[in-house]
Amino acid sequence: MNEENSAKRVYLQIYDYETKEFSGLTTYHGLVRIFNSNTWPSRIFWSVVVLSCLALFMIHSGYLLLGYHAKPTLFQINTHIAKNGIEFPEVTICNLNFMDFGKTNFSKKASEYIMHYYQENFAEVSSEMLAEFNSQKTENFEILDFLKKNSKTCEETFVSCKFNQESHSCCNIAIPEFTDFGLCYRFPGAGRKQFLSGEKFGWEFVMDGRNYGDEDAKGFLILIHEKGKYPSIDANSLSVPPGAMLHSSIHLKNITLLHRTNWGVCMNDWSDVKTMKGELKLTEDDLEMSSHLKYTSTHCQNFVKLNRTLEECGCAPLYLKARFPQNMRICKPEEMFECEAKINSNSNSSSSWICDSECDFLEFDTTSSYSSVSRKQLNHTKTYLNENISAATVFFRQIAYERHEQQKQLQTADLLSNIAGSMGLFLGMSTVTLLEIFIYLFKSVWGTVNSARQKQFMEAVAEEERERSQSVVIIQDAEDDQNEEIEDDIQTTRGFGRKLSTTPLHIHLDQRNTRVLRGGDLYSAPRGSVSIPSQLLSPLSNHRKSLSIAQLERRNSGVPFNSNMSTSVVHPPMRRSSTVNPPTYSKSKRGSVDFSQQRKASTASVFKTQLL
Repeated sequence: MNEENSAKRVYLQIYDYETKEFSGLTTYHGLVRIFNSNTWPSRIFWSVVVLSCLALFMIHSGYLLLGYHAKPTLFQINTHIAKNGIEFPEVTICNLNFMDFGKTNFSKKASEYIMHYYQENFAEVSSEMLAEFNSQKTENFEILDFLKKNSKTCEETFVSCKFNQESHSCCNIAIPEFTDFGLCYRFPGAGRKQFLSGEKFGWEFVMDGRNYGDEDAKGFLILIHEKGKYPSIDANSLSVPPGAMLHSSIHLKNITLLHRTNWGVCMNDWSDVKTMKGELKLTEDDLEMSSHLKYTSTHCQNFVKLNRTLEECGCAPLYLKARFPQNMRICKPEEMFECEAKINSNSNSSSSWICDSECDFLEFDTTSSYSSVSRKQLNHTKTYLNENISAATVFFRQIAYERHEQQKQLQTADLLSNIAGSMGLFLGMSTVTLLEIFIYLFKSVWGTVNSARQKQFMEAVAEEERERSQSVVIIQDAEDDQNEEIEDDIQTTRGFGRKLSTTPLHIHLDQRNTRVLRGGDLYSAPRGSVSIPSQLLSPLSNHRKSLSIAQLERRNSGVPFNSNMSTSVVHPPMRRSSTVNPPTYSKSKRGSVDFSQQRKASTASVFKTQLL
């Protein structure tokens, strides 16, 4: 039991020593006040302050971590001047009445059914239209061939085309394509650039709708898009009614987004779609089917719809078949109507239809205004112009573009900097303080489990006690005039090998367990005296004595004292034999003593020396 209590005392001494050293050295605010508090109210107050600051630091750091986990981003926008001009985008033009009903043998209701079918406007399809279409179609009816033969040609659609005030043959440039709005004509950029801003330096189109009097919709749709990409015309196009002229100025934006693996939600190519968990997954055949198209969100949505239609109905819509020219059967009008209803009823979760945006793309912001068509260069009547002719100019507003780049709002270094600032604000800590805490915990735990360290600690404590028991500092308080009178008496004692002073020096013997003398104790002691622990002197000294330096020297050296210096004879007291070396005495004049040099090694210095 005694051994266990002794071991516990050693552990507590080690903890006390390490805690005292840590609280005195660390920059952690408040710990030194907690450890050195003399009263419990003071200790409780500072403990509450430190714990409150620690709680505020943890709350603030939690908000910082939550903000970082949310992956915030920002856009850096820079404006660049295009010194070598801006390459013109592609322009796609669609006639709202692309069918020439005068070329077909179908009735009006059957033709309207075909138009509704192609545009997937099944809500307006009536059973009467379907019955009339089925009665008039032939057995070898092919919807694609029917549309090609009965659509308005390029020559019938375009009156004139100009770029940079130069006339061009529209049909030599235009490429016919089937889109979600029927047969349209795409004008590629083909390296054309605009070097000066203004309406005269872009595209100028004059179109003839060749409308009949009873069409529901008249005019044209104009889509400005990037090369190789086919956005939805219904969602992104500009409309031009008959008899009007569209003035559309373009402002170019070059946008770069962060990838889905780097705080973003975009994808670079079709291979990224395959790795999307819980969403659309493409097979190798699917990737081969879509390899000829750039990845865009619109292309991805079209591809998803194509796959769903092939899966549910075994055929493909016409305009999607044109985008993905693989060997697949085109849905008949009546099949498409039934297939659309089946897809809507058996639709899976909406996540399977999500397609992320592409990471790099060009965006064309347009500002549109309208005016009436000029009759100067057109040989048509006013009535015909107002019912059929449409015109449009497309140009860059300025020869400059904006660069939009998505970036992380918080880097890892920013997070660490914010946490470090919070740590310094609430706790006064730094990285060095964290290292100090780690060393303190390691040394405290290691001292309880390692017997060698406990032995070193006890040896260090014992060494300090021995040093303290052998060290006594005596301060002489003598005035300058007294030193001059005593100088002659000192000359007679040169044979003793040291200078002696007859100035009375009082040594107070006290049996109380007095602590080791410190520099502050020497200054605070009464002039001419100092308190010395009784265990350092003879145990028989139970009362206060007044001795002179000469008497002390005679006792220690054994040399007879000169009777001329003092008339009183003091016999040395009885002393017991001791194995401890006799204490050393040093004297100095007040005001010339460097107390920092007289202090002996403390427990910490001895302990650290043995550890090294």
